[in-house]
Amino acid sequence: MANEIDLAAEVQDLRARLQEAEETLRAIRRGEVDALVVEGTRGEQIYTLRGADHSYRIFLEAMHEGAATLTAGGVILYCNRRFAEMVRTPLEEVIGFPLRRFVRPTDFLDLEAVLREGLGGTGRRELCFQTGAETMPVYVTTSALPLDDGGEPAICLVMTDLTEQKRSERLVADEKLARSIFEHATEAIVVCDTQEKVLRTSLTARRLCVCDPIGETFSRAFPLRREGPAGAPVIPFAEVFAGNVVQGIEAALTLEKEEEDCELQVSAGPLRGSDDEVIGCVLTLTDVTARRRAELEVDRARREAEAANQAKDHFLATLSHELRTPLTPVLAVVSGLQENGQVPENVRPQLAMIQRNVELEARLIDDMLDLTRIARGKLELRREVADLRQAVDHALQTARADLFDKGLRLSLDLAEDDYSVWADTPRLTQVFWNLFSNAVKFTPPGGAISVRAWRVEDGAGPQLVVEVEDTGIGIEQDVLSGIFDAFQQGELAITRRFGGLGLGLAISKAIVELHGGSLNATSAGRGRGAKFSVRLPVGDLSLSREMARIGPVQESPVPPPESEVSPLSILLVEDHVDTAEAMADLLREMGHRVTVAGSVAGGLDAAEGLAGRIDLVLSDLGLPDGTGLDLMAKLHGRYGVKGIALSGYGMEEDVRKSLEAGFDRHLTKPVNLQALQTAIQDAARG
Repeated sequence: MANEIDLAAEVQDLRARLQEAEETLRAIRRGEVDALVVEGTRGEQIYTLRGADHSYRIFLEAMHEGAATLTAGGVILYCNRRFAEMVRTPLEEVIGFPLRRFVRPTDFLDLEAVLREGLGGTGRRELCFQTGAETMPVYVTTSALPLDDGGEPAICLVMTDLTEQKRSERLVADEKLARSIFEHATEAIVVCDTQEKVLRTSLTARRLCVCDPIGETFSRAFPLRREGPAGAPVIPFAEVFAGNVVQGIEAALTLEKEEEDCELQVSAGPLRGSDDEVIGCVLTLTDVTARRRAELEVDRARREAEAANQAKDHFLATLSHELRTPLTPVLAVVSGLQENGQVPENVRPQLAMIQRNVELEARLIDDMLDLTRIARGKLELRREVADLRQAVDHALQTARADLFDKGLRLSLDLAEDDYSVWADTPRLTQVFWNLFSNAVKFTPPGGAISVRAWRVEDGAGPQLVVEVEDTGIGIEQDVLSGIFDAFQQGELAITRRFGGLGLGLAISKAIVELHGGSLNATSAGRGRGAKFSVRLPVGDLSLSREMARIGPVQESPVPPPESEVSPLSILLVEDHVDTAEAMADLLREMGHRVTVAGSVAGGLDAAEGLAGRIDLVLSDLGLPDGTGLDLMAKLHGRYGVKGIALSGYGMEEDVRKSLEAGFDRHLTKPVNLQALQTAIQDAARG
């Protein structure tokens, strides 16, 4: 019971104090209070507020600025209504509270500084007041306010709202920025109203004007021309004023001072007001004259390069033809002599030497054409399930004569394994022939060449590796990085000493990489030999074999013995006299009946004279009065005769044209005797 009585007494006391505080605040507002007691670190302090100051307080209430009287510690003793409005707090919740309650925390140090300065004289600072999420920039002035009792002075504070001033400063800054952008923009910028009249232009834009642009219509100030229907507007202002952006308009403008056309790329977009309404249009005009000229120059250079490249290809093809043509009769005569049993045995080695060198010359010519195919991306592979061991063996057989002539030791280490790959067998044979030929060429007599092959498994799948290592002159480290570049053989002295064009390794690397493999070279340096490693992916041989089973790869059938081939009636059309004579003798030695012509007209006359009784046509493609393609098309159309093209042109395009004209085969000069016999036998059985 006693506790309830005590609690009721405390409540009554609190109510009395609250009523007293409310009456005190009302009295302060009315100017009826002469003093205010504030409890601080020094205990209770009394601040007098004389009734004589009532008129002064009326003056403060009428001020547009906020005014307040503070203790030295920053507690608000008095403030006018404007101050309470600026801090967005009711007046009764301002007086008696510290000023820092209404100041942004980041400005506390500035607040303490301005209060100290006010006690010593006058303080001035820009602060930012904050109530909740709202902030307001203000300018604060403080000064000391001495009290009559000689105690600690109060501080008089006047606060000015800087919101509008800051907004104006931002507007001025924005205007300066906009003006700076307009004056220094590298692109021409134009602002128009909804009547298409120019309101503002950048300095760059004024240089393009034909008159003073301000107030003029855009089309008058900037008479642009554009390809399109007559009367169509260059700039679709209606679309822009509808709120759309248009870009990439290409137009031209004649500059009167320069008397030349300026190429422009124009973009236009809507200019919107504060209510998001379209009030105009902003256009940018980019001078692309230099870029257009550069593009034209690049295009001209590209076309010239393409023309030069075509001329180079044509030159190489023509050079190949001209180089091959005189080799053909030499190879034909040598082949015939080798087949002639009356030739003495002591002459046959010389004949074999002549044949090897002729075929080597033809190989060099082929290398030039292969390099052209690679550069143009025209080198094609004819894949099949190939035996890598067989390709290595064929290449070794080709290089074996040179190998033994120099007395080189050959070591073979082909591990017992499956060497099947999905590859182009002739091209792989070409790769290994190049590697073996290089090893033989650069290894001195008495040296050694080793060939190793094995199968590896790694993250990329099963691969076959073939290494060709020699004990030859080696490769310097500064040369090694470019050893696979075309025409690269290292030092000039090496090229002069060993010969060759330096194309074999470049072609070999391209062929291996077309197969998805790699070709690398290593060497310990000069005189310490070299090692070349070929890595080839095995591929999905199960699928490859299934494809071969469904549609087997067409291979040339094994030729029957020569005695089983019936003599044929052959029309040989060749304008090179020596080649025609040598080829005719070779064909007659094979037992065939041969009629020779030297032109398209001669070939047609000979066919007519034989009454169409022709079994086979062998024709050169470059003839004095036309092409072998024209001749074959007519003979095939009239008599249904088969044909074999003989040409110094051996590019894929040449082969395709030959087959389209009706030829069954295309043999590139100089023609190998075995290849010619196989082609004739195929024709005889077909």
